[in-house]
Amino acid sequence: MNFCRTSEYNVKFPIGDLKISYCERGIHSIENKTDITFKQTPLEFSSSALKETIQWLKYYFDSNFEVTQKSVPPICPSVFISKGEFKGRVWKTLMRTAPPGHTVSYGELAMACGSAGASRAVGTAMATNPLLLVVPCHRVVRANRSIGAFSGGNGIKKWLLTHEGVQFQGDMVQNEIKNSHSDPGAQQSRTLSSFMTADDPGKLRNCSKGLSSPGGIKSRIGMAPFPL
Repeated sequence: MNFCRTSEYNVKFPIGDLKISYCERGIHSIENKTDITFKQTPLEFSSSALKETIQWLKYYFDSNFEVTQKSVPPICPSVFISKGEFKGRVWKTLMRTAPPGHTVSYGELAMACGSAGASRAVGTAMATNPLLLVVPCHRVVRANRSIGAFSGGNGIKKWLLTHEGVQFQGDMVQNEIKNSHSDPGAQQSRTLSSFMTADDPGKLRNCSKGLSSPGGIKSRIGMAPFPL
């Protein structure tokens, strides 16, 4: 078993206060915190994993989904190993098959994992997902396209999906982002497969350089600039 020496970093984002746990090999968790004593940690860049994670989150909240699809923050391999083979497989499959602006049901995700009928187990994997946003459990909905549950609260889940371009009628998904790819999940699989492998699921290939912000969805919030 691998034992990592982890550090924590607190940062404020539009959905609330986030705590990032990381080691020298990559991030271990991103959590939404509601502690009233929360204070943002002074920004230090002794860790490249932390720097790349903060930059990835900034791209996400700036609606720069072109970049967030083509790269992921470095994830410590122990995250997938320590939580069990099935959960790791579900999380990695979700990252490949549900790009921003698209949703997948628990049953569809179970089938994509090769475990048809394991919807309940997929739900447990979503409920215990340690990597908020990076493993996009907010894109998993019920079979009837109602929003379903979310550990961070259904209000945040709906905000995130709306931010990505999903339209709702009440709590029912109505329309998703349309693009030129007939199979958006397959496209996501091709792009992320360049960055994630079975041997090193957290390995990052930084393709953000040279990419400009897409001209599609504009952010619905005003982001204070980070001192990057």
